[in-house]
Amino acid sequence: MAHSFELRTAADFHRALQLQVAEYQDDDLNSVKAVACALFAWHLAEWVLAEFFASEDLGTFRSDLVAKCPELEFMGNIADGTKHAVLSRKTPKVSGTSVHQGAYNSQAFSDGFDISSLDIQLDDGSVRSFRRCLAVVAEFWDRYFQDELGVDPEPPPELPT
Repeated sequence: MAHSFELRTAADFHRALQLQVAEYQDDDLNSVKAVACALFAWHLAEWVLAEFFASEDLGTFRSDLVAKCPELEFMGNIADGTKHAVLSRKTPKVSGTSVHQGAYNSQAFSDGFDISSLDIQLDDGSVRSFRRCLAVVAEFWDRYFQDELGVDPEPPPELPT
């Protein structure tokens, strides 16, 4: 993993995800920050596989992770759709994304209000909040590192000032 500057281990990449999530939470209508979170959340699986389970198949490993955290597949669809512009190799769960302009902002109001949000449209016609799905995925990875890998989580890095 010599091509990622100071990111050398799966734990480093996990901390980078935590940093991206913290930055997104401060600006949760920022599509660039949302896509960065999706990319880090999805590709963290490759880092974990390379470091801890090198003999396993990536597809099987990702399927096992998605079975434990279905929202991770949404992050994968967003990450792959962003990287490749279209998803043509598989049938995605995510059929689209959009920005919902609500009457209130999420920084000051709870989900019970019509808050502005980045939304994920799923293939079954339902709509999910990117912010809430990302929170589930971030918590999944935190628990996975601690419970499955035995890696005590370090606090997320401080945000640059």
